[in-house]
Amino acid sequence: MKKLFTALLITCFVCISIPAQAASLQDVRSLVEQYYVDELSPAFYEATTIDELMATLDPYSAYFSPMEYEQYVNDIDLESVGIGIYFEQHPDGAYITDTIEHSPAAQAGLVAGSIILQVDGRSLTAMTQEQMSAILRGAAGTIVTLTVQLPTNAMQTYTITRQAFQTPKVSSNLLYGKIGYIALYTFSDDADTLMRRALSNLREQGATSYIIDLRNNGGGYVETAEKIIGMFTNSPLAYLLHTKNQSQLYSSVGTYRKFPLNSRLLVNEYSASASEMTAAALQDQQAAILYGQKTYGKGSMQQFLNFSDGSYLKLTIATFTGPNGKTIHEKGVIPDIVTTSPLEDAHFDALTEKLQYAIQPTLTKDAHSSSLYIVHKQIANTAKNRYHFVQLGTDKKLEFSAAKSGKRYARLTFNEPLKAGATYALITEATDTQPGKIQKIIVR
Repeated sequence: MKKLFTALLITCFVCISIPAQAASLQDVRSLVEQYYVDELSPAFYEATTIDELMATLDPYSAYFSPMEYEQYVNDIDLESVGIGIYFEQHPDGAYITDTIEHSPAAQAGLVAGSIILQVDGRSLTAMTQEQMSAILRGAAGTIVTLTVQLPTNAMQTYTITRQAFQTPKVSSNLLYGKIGYIALYTFSDDADTLMRRALSNLREQGATSYIIDLRNNGGGYVETAEKIIGMFTNSPLAYLLHTKNQSQLYSSVGTYRKFPLNSRLLVNEYSASASEMTAAALQDQQAAILYGQKTYGKGSMQQFLNFSDGSYLKLTIATFTGPNGKTIHEKGVIPDIVTTSPLEDAHFDALTEKLQYAIQPTLTKDAHSSSLYIVHKQIANTAKNRYHFVQLGTDKKLEFSAAKSGKRYARLTFNEPLKAGATYALITEATDTQPGKIQKIIVR
């Protein structure tokens, strides 16, 4: 499962040179008056500093110093200097959900489930996620000391040297049944190229249908979203843009390499901005089936305006909807299939569609079970060859032995216990006299 949670944004770069050594309050006020999508409050005109002025606007508008802007762009490209962890805000500090492979944190032995309580003696209690991220980052080669509460509740101190690292933008693999899986972590300026490469590689491996994962993808460049939407069959439209003066329908950017119509798209509550633009476009045009949870609900678009000193004004200049006009901002995109296990459900449906087997009632098993009884009227010594037991969302096929149990049952005994929280599929191949079957098994 993907765990990356990136910046929630959509950006359109526009360069406007301001003839000054640094941005003045009047410079910023003038640009806001010209481009800002919403009505301005009296407090906007009463502001005496840039910070006060920006505080009157929506939460996605901001003024960046040159250094802050550089870090912002690095976040989109998933480039950073720090210790290399994924974390969530916790009342006591930074709760580690995972570490980045080969990062300083992984090399130091930090593990998921731990809570960073202090950084260089500074408590993280009551800090926002952004504030925690800021103090965990630093120049490459600098040393940071962490006070950590381990999953066992034991306390431990780690001394870690910050390093530059880049997290993956796209990952892909072939799931059981020749189902291609592609996870997109950010809409960086090269994400569409990486997606096309992944699609081509999976196709060469024999993939016939695809699952595209946008869970926890917080957005990126709108131009990239236009290109990725264009990678899907029957998706000529990208979004409907609403500025302060007009509304305009924008097209996707077509490509010769397309996902087929039976593609499935995964989203969750952290799929935002460009992810929501993509999800809405594909849903409106029935170009993919959406699985998961309602998305974040950020349907606004920001534009960057630069000053001659290298600082930038990030300003909300429009809102967008899907091509059919359904509101996204503060509403989100509701998937076609609402589920808490979207990858497993999409994989099961893709297998069912490919095999055209009869779906059997879903079974629930206890964790650590090592056997399963199934109905089978005639069990031959070779009956095992008809059965395939697959962990959904993976390419893993479990090994087992099969034996007759009474007149109507076969007992499948697995070489390893079933995993808690996993979902499996039992596939019974068709014969000349018996139809094929597929059954979902959920392990609690």
